[in-house]
Amino acid sequence: MRLRTIGLIGGLSWESSAIYYRLINEGVREAAGVGRSAPILMYSYDFQEMNTLVQREDWAQAGKRIGEVAARLEHAGAEAIALCCNMLHLAADEITRRIGVPFIDIVGETAAAAAAAGHRRALLLGTGFTMRHPFFRDCLESVGVAATVPGEEGVAELNRIIFEELQAGIVTAGARATVYGLLRQGREKGADCGILGCTELGMLVSQSQAPLPLLDTLTIHVRRLTGFVLGE
Repeated sequence: MRLRTIGLIGGLSWESSAIYYRLINEGVREAAGVGRSAPILMYSYDFQEMNTLVQREDWAQAGKRIGEVAARLEHAGAEAIALCCNMLHLAADEITRRIGVPFIDIVGETAAAAAAAGHRRALLLGTGFTMRHPFFRDCLESVGVAATVPGEEGVAELNRIIFEELQAGIVTAGARATVYGLLRQGREKGADCGILGCTELGMLVSQSQAPLPLLDTLTIHVRRLTGFVLGE
């Protein structure tokens, strides 16, 4: 079996990038046999450098940066490119403009998974940028899944948790309780699933304790990327 090479533009922090690397390799080993591992090219950002652009909402410069990295990964031999961060998909058009290999889109894959599972109203959780900007909600609605987000207080607190705690590898009981509380509120307002629209959120919550079915964007993305490596 020839394994295809995947190019990963790492999550805004290395915390989720490390999870991608481990899970893709575990999936390849399980499918292809002990001794097999995924050919992965990964670019991991200096968090502070990219986060400066994000906080300024300088999506043009952020897009230029991720587009350049995507082209470099393709030149180095990647047969497909993936961006391991939901929020930076605000600027992902620069990737598709600069590469000639497939771009495996975490947002599109998640929307397809939500529709395939029969969900009709999703609670979207993520950074404040992901929840406030329409790019993710528009993608969900294009496949018939309505999308809601928490109230402004919940948006602000979840954004703080992601940027101040999860991206530093800090997991607290208080943060976990906050996310479960937002999921309960979403259920009460009619949501039939929760979307973990930040690749670090899976560090906090588990399906066994969640009050709603969860769609973890990282897990969905990893499944698709592993399939690509295996030739599916």
